[in-house]
Amino acid sequence: MTSLLVASTRRPVLTLIVAGIITLLAIVSILRLRPETSLDAMLDPHDPATAAMGRVLRQFPVAEEMLVLVSTPDDRPVDRAALLEFAERLTTRLATDASDVVHAVRFRPSEQARQFVERVIAPAGLYYLNDEGLAEARRRLTPESMAEQLRRNEAMLAAPGPAAGGLAKGILQDPLRLHELLVAQLQQLPQFGASDAFFSGSGRDLLIRIEGKKPPSDLAFSDTLTQRVSAITAALNEDRLTVRITGAYAIAAYNAGMIRRDAINDSASSVAALGLLFFVLYRRPIWVFLAAFTPIAIGITCGFGVYALFRDTITPLAAVIGGAMGGIGIDYSTHMLAHYRTGRSPAELATRLAVPLLAACATSVIGFAVIGWSPVQLLRDFAIVGSLSLIFAFLAALTVLPAMLALRRTDASPRFAIARREWQRPGLVLAICLGALVPIGVVALGVDLSQQDPELHNLHPQPNPPLDAQAEIGRRMSLNAGAMLVHVRADSAAQLLERCRDVQARLASPQAVAGGVISSFGPAALLPDPAITGARRAAFSDADVQRVVSDFDAALAQSSFDANVYAPYRSYLAKLLRPGPPPGIADLRSFPELSDTVLPRNAASNDAIIHLAFAHPLDTRSDIDKAMTTLNHLLADVPGATLTGMSVISQQTLTAVRRDLPRVAMLAGVCVAAYLVVHYRSLLLAALAIVPTLVSLIVLLAVMRITGTTLNMVNLVMVPLLLGINIDFGIFAADTLRDPEERTLGEQFTSSIRALTTCAITAVLGFGSLIFVSIPAVRSLGLLVCAGVIGCALGAALVLWPIVILIAWRRGVR
Repeated sequence: MTSLLVASTRRPVLTLIVAGIITLLAIVSILRLRPETSLDAMLDPHDPATAAMGRVLRQFPVAEEMLVLVSTPDDRPVDRAALLEFAERLTTRLATDASDVVHAVRFRPSEQARQFVERVIAPAGLYYLNDEGLAEARRRLTPESMAEQLRRNEAMLAAPGPAAGGLAKGILQDPLRLHELLVAQLQQLPQFGASDAFFSGSGRDLLIRIEGKKPPSDLAFSDTLTQRVSAITAALNEDRLTVRITGAYAIAAYNAGMIRRDAINDSASSVAALGLLFFVLYRRPIWVFLAAFTPIAIGITCGFGVYALFRDTITPLAAVIGGAMGGIGIDYSTHMLAHYRTGRSPAELATRLAVPLLAACATSVIGFAVIGWSPVQLLRDFAIVGSLSLIFAFLAALTVLPAMLALRRTDASPRFAIARREWQRPGLVLAICLGALVPIGVVALGVDLSQQDPELHNLHPQPNPPLDAQAEIGRRMSLNAGAMLVHVRADSAAQLLERCRDVQARLASPQAVAGGVISSFGPAALLPDPAITGARRAAFSDADVQRVVSDFDAALAQSSFDANVYAPYRSYLAKLLRPGPPPGIADLRSFPELSDTVLPRNAASNDAIIHLAFAHPLDTRSDIDKAMTTLNHLLADVPGATLTGMSVISQQTLTAVRRDLPRVAMLAGVCVAAYLVVHYRSLLLAALAIVPTLVSLIVLLAVMRITGTTLNMVNLVMVPLLLGINIDFGIFAADTLRDPEERTLGEQFTSSIRALTTCAITAVLGFGSLIFVSIPAVRSLGLLVCAGVIGCALGAALVLWPIVILIAWRRGVR
């Protein structure tokens, strides 16, 4: 190891050339990476809800819609005509100016829904009747009831008024009004509502659905579609209606734009702040800045390059690992620069700091490796890329940085001086700090780590007009935008329909209603119950059919109606009472505008989804947890039925991570402690190295309680980040006792505190910029990491170093 370190300083140019070649090869490898958009590839693929939602997103067209809610302003009366006129103009304009991105526009019940009723439901109406409907049909088909209904028809036609013509047409088509038995049931479904358009209950709002030609996962397309639709709606809104645009496309486009803006601002502000820091702290800021960041840049690039050798996709969390690794890896360069002085050779510097840098890197990698055991792929990739980047940053710091120093031997010490009061009175400083930690610890004890972030929207940029519009649609239109679905799988089409029927029956139970469910829609709402079709077919014998037709003829003969006009209706009665085979999944697929809402694109796939509507929007985790608990209990014994949806997956993933967090944190702590014991071969030194981390934990918990910050999917990754940063501070102080240098203890104290201060400030500047991003969950990550780093720095400077000084004095070291 020593010969390798010395070689890098003896042949610095060759070392830098080799490092440059390796970095270029890593860049070539990185170019093959593409973002991972598959849900089950990012999360736990073995989780049923995640796997089910992945199938829904890949195979079901219904997941791809843009929603436009156009409303009459509150200070104006309801004007449905204006809303419909706007929708008509928008449909026409999109067909002419946006046909390359828009596949279809709908603001009325589908025409195929009417056709489905006429061609499928009406001829097989007997199969759709429940027990009450069948009893009412039998009553209406008695001679007395038929004669009474015909007399009512005569009376209605005889009444004066303009409606007589419409009544005559309806009576001609269905004189016994048997269709009324199906209408009440069908109107409960969104595709067969009584309204001629997608109006809200108040009539003030009209929902327009726009289907794009590409999926929302294509962010460039989502942005184009959103901009085109927004521009067209703005140009057409001559009546100054209130227009809100949301849905998968609008949310994806807005979030991507805000995240892109945050990334640019965060990176620019971090680099500018760090550049200013180096300018203020160091006498030669430009050179020191390059010397400090070059090993980090090489390490991160090589880490990603090696990762790309084994996988060609990368998850979002792993993709943004660079900033986090910069916050940890820069400690290696900073400590080397802080301990470097003109009189010491770069080779001597690398040899002296190799062991403590190795310990710092190893403990950080241990933290990431423990996170890598998570079943969530997102966290595993985060851990793999993080570990690789830190290992290469460590190697670069020990080879590339000494080579740079060998080429240009210059003073890299900071401008600022360190006060010697702590050095002169360590006992007093330690007593004061421990006394101050007592009330902080009392505050920290009151934090409740079982609480979780109640707002799902905190994982999205805020403010967020598309999400706000989606919530408004949920309130006004009683829609919940895919918050929860039930995915159903079976071995055959017949079995699929049976399971869907079983699921929807359970979703209509009092327990489901208590859980917030008010309705459900799936294949079973469009097709008859296979369990009763046999009984319905046997409800009327051939003799019954002949009797009913004969009784109808007799009733007509006693009325004023022309019997010849109703010859087609006689045939319809016979077919209605003795229908053919009941309609099934294959019949539904003949009407794709309907089947696409509940069935996958592939006709050979025996899958279906059932949409759930809730009494209130599921905006908080408590609401989601209540609904999930109820529905999972109801569906537990239904084979192939899985409750899923983005809210379900988010809740389950957070619950799993929170469940594993104490175990993971404890395992990471034990592994780090065990390594430190092996590394130092001393329980005392290992314990001392952990002191700043313990102080950091106390400060972190206190800040969480004071600010009311709760854990979420994003800020949970602070565990390996803080472990990697905090342990470093303790290692370099404890290492002073392990291997005393020729320098005095005061000189070592000064160098270490300078490095510690610089590392803490760079970490706070790097992560502190996250406090100003638009995503609340990411802001909480920045806040907690900054609190942890500041607490650790104070713990190292004001607690650990006084202890180290007191121990050194007892050993006679001054």
